[in-house]
Amino acid sequence: MTEFNPRSTQVRRALVQGQGVVNVVRQSPRKLLVSYTVSGKGLARIGLVYSPLWRIQPTSEASGSPILGSSAEGLVEVTLIPGRHDLELVFDGGWPERYGVIVTFISIVFVSGGMLIQMAVSKSGSVRQMKIVGVPGNGHEIRVHE
Repeated sequence: MTEFNPRSTQVRRALVQGQGVVNVVRQSPRKLLVSYTVSGKGLARIGLVYSPLWRIQPTSEASGSPILGSSAEGLVEVTLIPGRHDLELVFDGGWPERYGVIVTFISIVFVSGGMLIQMAVSKSGSVRQMKIVGVPGNGHEIRVHE
C-alpha cells in the first residue's frame, strides 16, 4: 500500500467498463487532464468525490461528448467514447464562488472605511451625541446635542 502524497500528479483511476487505457494527471487542485484510448464505449472511475461543480472541457475534437456522472461510491465517473481523446476535468465554483469573493472584498472595504472615519472623528475631539426622535406625521427629526 502506498502513502498519500498531496504533491503527486497521479490520480487513482480505473477502467470499469470497456477495453483500453486511461491516464489521469493532476495539473492543479482544480484541474485534471484525462487521456484515454478505448476500442469501444467505456467507463472510467476517477478517485475524486463527485460534485456537480466538476465540468468536462474537451481538449481534442470528438464526434461524441463524454458524460460526467457519479458512481455508487460517490466517485467521479466519465463515460468514454471510442478512440483516443484528451479532456480536462475542471472544478468550477460557479457564480457563488465568484460573487462571494466580490461581496467579501466590498464588505472589507466598507468596514475599513467606517473604522477610518470613526478613528478620524474620535481624534478630532468633536464627537457629537445624536438622538433620533420620532415626530408623528412629519417623519423623523434628528436633533444634535453637544
